Amino acid sequence: MGKPLTISLKADMSAVERELGRIDQKDKWLAASAGINVAVRKVRTTALREIAQIKRVPTKWIRFNFKVRKKASPRRPWSHVHWLHRGVPLALLNPRSTAKGVRAGRHSVDGGFIANDVTGRRQGFQRETESTPRLPVHVQSIKLEPEGTSIVTRHTARAGTFFAAEFNRYLTQRLRYVTR
Repeated sequence: MGKPLTISLKADMSAVERELGRIDQKDKWLAASAGINVAVRKVRTTALREIAQIKRVPTKWIRFNFKVRKKASPRRPWSHVHWLHRGVPLALLNPRSTAKGVRAGRHSVDGGFIANDVTGRRQGFQRETESTPRLPVHVQSIKLEPEGTSIVTRHTARAGTFFAAEFNRYLTQRLRYVTR
């Protein structure tokens, strides 16, 4: 399964501060943290949609693999994002028995079977080898790797462009609020 991919997004505020020296420090950090949070949400949404399209799985079942651990705040203007390397279990896709094995959504497992797991949920399993009569069996899932990590990495590299636009938008919004 491997370790989760951890990506940190930090705002480079030195260039922004030079341009905006006359603006109150508090307003800058509020705009920066809001811009970072929106950029992280956009990165998460676009990456999840692309992974779901490639893997042919509903986005809602992939969402639990991409977590935003810490949101940005004015005192701490960075955000931590975790991409977990778990697959999507077939139980979430309503598995059905076929003559060849198990089918769930558009995915099929040859030689698989359906049984209840320890929680009582219908799950797709497959025996380790054909020669073993019973055990060991493995829960079947749809693997999101290696495409998932490459997509998430590519989208987080683009987070700076999202941040620049959102920072400007939130800064003007904040200045309008202060000057009212």
